[in-house]
Amino acid sequence: YTQSSQLAREKMAKRKLSVLHYAVKGKRIVLCDDSIVRGTQILHKVRDLKKAGAKEVHVRIACPPLMRPCDFGVSTRSYEELAARRYFKTGNITSMEQLTDLEARIANEIGADSVKYNSIDGFVAALGIPATDLCLMCFNGKNPTEEQ
Repeated sequence: YTQSSQLAREKMAKRKLSVLHYAVKGKRIVLCDDSIVRGTQILHKVRDLKKAGAKEVHVRIACPPLMRPCDFGVSTRSYEELAARRYFKTGNITSMEQLTDLEARIANEIGADSVKYNSIDGFVAALGIPATDLCLMCFNGKNPTEEQ
C-alpha cells in the first residue's frame, strides 16, 4: 500500500476487505497476510472481522517482522512507520522470547487474539532460493551490497 498519507492508507484498507457476516459470526478465524508494515491494513481487517461477530481472530504473517526501512525502493521512509519497530527499537530480534513478546504486543495493537510471524529461515525455505541470493536487509539489517 503505497498511498501518500496515513489517511489514504486507512481509506484503502477499509475498502480492501468485505466481510460476509454470516460466514464469520461465532467462528475462529485465521487471517493470513504477507507482511505487517505499518499495521494499518491488518488492524482494519481484524476490527471488521470482530465487528462481524468472529469469536477469535488469529493472524499469521508469511514474512518475518520488518525491522528496518527498505533502501531499495519500498515506500517505508522511517523506522517509526514500521509496526515491529514501535515495540522493538534496538534492532534485530535475536531470541524466541523477543519474538514472542513482539507478537503479543502487535496482537494487542491490532486487536487480534494472536499474531505469529514466519522466521527468516522459514521464509527463505518457503521461497526455495538460497539466502545468499536474497536481500533480507529489512528483516536482519544485513546489506547485500556490502561485504560481510
